[in-house]
Amino acid sequence: MFARWKRSPHGLDGHPLYGLGVQVQRGKLTLEQALARIEEARDLRDLADSQLTELDKQIGELPAAQRGFAFILASLNHAAAKAKGFRRVQVDSALRLADLSYDPAAQMSILHEALNSSRKSGYRRGEKVALSTLARLYAGEARFEEAIALYRDQVEGAKAGGYAAIDIESLLALGDIYRHLEQFDQALETFERTVRVAGAAGQPEGQIEALTRAAELYLFRGATAEALDAVQRGIALAAAGKDRRLEAELAGLLGDLLRDLRRDEEAVAAYRRALALTGEEAQGQIDILGRLTPLCIEAGHWQDAADYARQGLLLSDGSLPAQEVRWLLDLALALLELGRDQEAVDAARDGLAIARVHEPGGRLEHDALGRLGALLTETGSWPEATRTLEAALELSAQIGDESSGATWLTHLARCAWYAGDTDEAILRYTEALNATRRLEDKPLEAHILGSLGTLVRDGGQPRRGLEYYHQAMELNKAVGDAREVVRYQILLGRTYGELRHYDDARRSFNEALGLARRIDDKRGQVEAHRRFATLLRSRRDREGAMAQITAAAALVGVIDDPRLAAITLRELAAVQEELGRWEESATSYRRLLSTAEQVDDLTGRLQAHLQLGRILQFQQQPNEAQEHLRQALDLAHELNDPEIIDQVSTLLPTGTEHTFGPAYH
Repeated sequence: MFARWKRSPHGLDGHPLYGLGVQVQRGKLTLEQALARIEEARDLRDLADSQLTELDKQIGELPAAQRGFAFILASLNHAAAKAKGFRRVQVDSALRLADLSYDPAAQMSILHEALNSSRKSGYRRGEKVALSTLARLYAGEARFEEAIALYRDQVEGAKAGGYAAIDIESLLALGDIYRHLEQFDQALETFERTVRVAGAAGQPEGQIEALTRAAELYLFRGATAEALDAVQRGIALAAAGKDRRLEAELAGLLGDLLRDLRRDEEAVAAYRRALALTGEEAQGQIDILGRLTPLCIEAGHWQDAADYARQGLLLSDGSLPAQEVRWLLDLALALLELGRDQEAVDAARDGLAIARVHEPGGRLEHDALGRLGALLTETGSWPEATRTLEAALELSAQIGDESSGATWLTHLARCAWYAGDTDEAILRYTEALNATRRLEDKPLEAHILGSLGTLVRDGGQPRRGLEYYHQAMELNKAVGDAREVVRYQILLGRTYGELRHYDDARRSFNEALGLARRIDDKRGQVEAHRRFATLLRSRRDREGAMAQITAAAALVGVIDDPRLAAITLRELAAVQEELGRWEESATSYRRLLSTAEQVDDLTGRLQAHLQLGRILQFQQQPNEAQEHLRQALDLAHELNDPEIIDQVSTLLPTGTEHTFGPAYH
């Protein structure tokens, strides 16, 4: 008999119940008739429990397409076990039959029978599975109290047997029910218990799953510290188990959590950890890069944003056009901030070209038009910027996105402002302001008010600018955007300084610094220190200015913003020079040169070489001074800056210009 059984790929055709099942499947017998034959046929009456156990195992290996036949065989197997009094086999086959049935009432009846048989025979595994399966069915029918009772019975009353995997699954399900019923304390207690049970059983994946669910619930309740602790405990478990895949997944989850909490620097660090853990797995890297790149943009890590966007583009290699458009637009913004204007515009144009092929007239083209228009505004191509932004505005109306439309209006206002058309700029800002007030978009309303403040301040109306800044700041306080509050305190300080209201200016700068420190806003601290230093220099308080700009320089190195670092280092060097600290000033210019070289900032390199040459000449170091001045002259020719060319030429000794290549003459 077993020789024939082994020849079947599923090990079924030699089993006595197999032929009976085939007859039912072909319609030669009803299932009821087949069940009746089990008592009539001798070879069926003589079946051993091992044969029934093996059949149950083989049924479990049948493909999903044969579910109907599997149900027939399971029914026959269950009936045979019941008739023979093989209680454990009867329980296992009943559990199999319940799993294959589509009728909830029949499932519950079979499971109750399995539960009773398990308890009579002391079959703990069967009891646990029957209880947990019944509980799941009750939960599916929203009979939550009955489900809770069954899950608790399974976990509490069927402890013997050591089937921890079943207990872990049941505890997770029980916690989910408590969460659904908004019984949050019970849910959290259950998840923590799951962590302990899974830990005792040496099942870290169960611990991590429970911790993840607990973290979600803690976050929902506003318990941020507890949520972070739960995820970090999960990461520690994954790291201890050397499960890089799971550790990467959890590090990504931690990044998501920190990003939502506006803790951008920590989120960036978590995503970087996740990226490192993905190894050579391309899809994992792409998933993380899709989240990391825009966060670097928000945090102002421009070089990292550019590098990550390029990495994503290389990995996707044309297979993910929508994501590639987003990477190209982020790359464009990062390149603009790095001073590489033409490359920025080119990247945005590439993004727009892909968007028009992949999603013409849709969201992608809309976003790409807006980003390109904003870049063209910043790079001085104002007529093209206006056309591009108006096209984006038209698409906003077509897709019903009034919020984006308001944003494009603000860019159109900036474009008019930069082009010198103040009346058009105010008109566009007013349109945008009306739209944001209809939408009740307080952050964008605050941004527009702040922009109007700067527009009128630059137009010679600083007092009116103060009014706009105060309105913007109060709106940001109302929405809880502390970083923007810092920014407006700095703008208030600058404007008060221009009005010579020095006490008000000092107060604004000190309030900006205090808030920036409390929220760990390093960029805000750098800007406040810089602007405060400028105020103090204007009042000839060079020592006070030195203290402020030194504090800014100490912070700017950790921000990863080469442009801001260059500005800060130039200002530091200038103050040091005013105080006669020539060596320190030269050191600051060398730091500026190093920063500029790292990001290929030609203007920064030019300024560093020029100032170093000038200072070294004063210090009687002519050879090194001339080398820096020659470098400055090369860069001035490359940038076509005649004013700097003349300035450097006057510093160089007569007769040295012939050392430069013919391309410059």
